[in-house]
Amino acid sequence: MKKGFTLVELIFVIVIIGILSAFAVPKFANLKENAKINGLVKIVTDITSSIDAAVLNETELNDKKWGTTSGTAGEFTLKDIIKLENGKDWEIGDNKYTYGDDAIILELNATALKVDIDCAKTDDIIGDKKKCKKRFGFSKTTTGDKETKTINF
Repeated sequence: MKKGFTLVELIFVIVIIGILSAFAVPKFANLKENAKINGLVKIVTDITSSIDAAVLNETELNDKKWGTTSGTAGEFTLKDIIKLENGKDWEIGDNKYTYGDDAIILELNATALKVDIDCAKTDDIIGDKKKCKKRFGFSKTTTGDKETKTINF
């Protein structure tokens, strides 16, 4: 009696593995893209939700001045309160952070943080515009592909 598998059995197993991988590969194909999107959303959400506390920390605890209502520079900048690495798709200025081709702009002035998100410019990062709007929480009334949020402090 011979031990082993017949050619038909081996082909049958290979076909089953092929069918299973056809379902599994698309699930993992967008993993890197989704991680990048989640990272962007987290950065923007964290910044917008914590800017008040960061400015208060610099002005009250560290006794620094932020500037005047006319927008003149104070003793600290956006770099002092929000730490991001330059070069990982972010262009870092003193009071302006830009992601990609101006797809996301974070700009700090004397009284507010302005967040501009342009979903028309995020195709290479996020994919389609609907996905971008949903992930960044655009309001239902937003028309067009761009939304600006201003957080006053």
